[in-house]
Amino acid sequence: MQRAADAMIQLLGAGAVAIRLPMETVVTGPALSALNEDLALAPVHIRQLANDSNGRRRLELLVPATPLNGICESQAADDVDTLLATAVGIVYGDELFRVSGVTSDRSAGVPYLYHIEVTQ
Repeated sequence: MQRAADAMIQLLGAGAVAIRLPMETVVTGPALSALNEDLALAPVHIRQLANDSNGRRRLELLVPATPLNGICESQAADDVDTLLATAVGIVYGDELFRVSGVTSDRSAGVPYLYHIEVTQ
């Protein structure tokens, strides 16, 4: 199913975003808040959703499990939900979006496609 999800994203129109994560550091003080790391995430299909009640832009990112699992391994995260919960947000273009929800499609209990909802 994971290969099918990868192919589906390519057919829908693949783009790229970045997951912004706080960097582990020993620096303290005001400089600490500026230390983030952007990790490229692709392929991603980006769908525009209706704006929320406050007029903020919303997107749904369809992401195959393969690239997210690779990022989890490189960051020593237990799973995708934990990784995204610790993220500062998702960078799309020049804008930072916060993660507002994550669901996954599963086959035999194994996620193969993630639906990540983000809000500006």
